[in-house]
Amino acid sequence: MQYKLSDFIERNTDVPEVESALKSIERQIETIRNHSCSVPFESEPSEFLKFLSGWQSKK
Repeated sequence: MQYKLSDFIERNTDVPEVESALKSIERQIETIRNHSCSVPFESEPSEFLKFLSGWQSKK
């Protein structure tokens, strides 16, 4: 069974330390998502540059 981070935050709002830790994790995950670029493993170097420039234009 897979849980969402928001489910844990809702259940543990009465414990300040847990809420703070979960919100910190949520911010870290969002930062990773905003600064990561997925490129298919089989990509050629020229394709990588195309993916990278497309990813940068989305930011």
